[in-house]
Amino acid sequence: MWRKYDRCVNTGSWVRSGVMNPKALLLRAARGIALALALLILAPPATAEIIEWRRMHQFTPGGSNPAGDGFGNPVWQYEWMTGDAISGTDPWWDNSTTLMVWDPDWWGRGVGAWSRGDNLSPMVNHTLLTHNLYTISHPYMPLVRWTNPFTGDTDFSIGGLLRVVWNGPGFVGSDTLVDVVLAHQDGSTGTKSILSSWTVAKPTPGDSVLDFLDLPVSMTLTLAHGDSLLITLRGHTVFSPFGRWVEMWDLLRIQTEIVPSPASGLVLLAAACLAHRRRPITH
Repeated sequence: MWRKYDRCVNTGSWVRSGVMNPKALLLRAARGIALALALLILAPPATAEIIEWRRMHQFTPGGSNPAGDGFGNPVWQYEWMTGDAISGTDPWWDNSTTLMVWDPDWWGRGVGAWSRGDNLSPMVNHTLLTHNLYTISHPYMPLVRWTNPFTGDTDFSIGGLLRVVWNGPGFVGSDTLVDVVLAHQDGSTGTKSILSSWTVAKPTPGDSVLDFLDLPVSMTLTLAHGDSLLITLRGHTVFSPFGRWVEMWDLLRIQTEIVPSPASGLVLLAAACLAHRRRPITH
């Protein structure tokens, strides 16, 4: 059987038609690698993507508890508990909690809230947590939990502020100390620890309308999968026969940075090499 051979114009050697000369194959592979490296060098550096959680923007009326964030992760949870002041023998923030339920018409106001039950304090809506200081409601404190949805250890920054408001009928608040706690709970052991805490007094002594105090927050920390951030408050004084309540506006933002993997560059390199793989030569 006759087989056709042709002279390669690059090297002058004889090769079978349709078969790449080895020297030409190496040359083509080298060109592909050089092209990929040039693209990697000239490409702009990878930009980190900032992912942010703000409860006010991600609040879901009703539905499940825990509730999802903007990415569908069930990270927001609404709870209540009992206990003493932060300096007491049984501080409330370190006690066990009970899930709140959704009240679709909180006290006939036409808006819903998470609460201990139908018109039962404490309550949490899309902006604030409320501790009712009236006699029968005072023992119950609200808590908001955010749980890290990422696997492995992840660095987060927490910034913004917590605003404490002294309120009541006719928007009139009265003197009482308020304990505020920002805490961490270990997802594997359940152990809680305080990250920041404050005991604050009403800025204007005596009764006044919507007196408030801002508590700035700025910190970084590393959380494992399932670890939680907790925010809660507790007013000291019990009021009767006219009720009072204290509110905490949750104006925090939780952020993390996701940096593209270096493996994306290797993908580019492999693609360039494949683009210059051996191809049949015709003469």
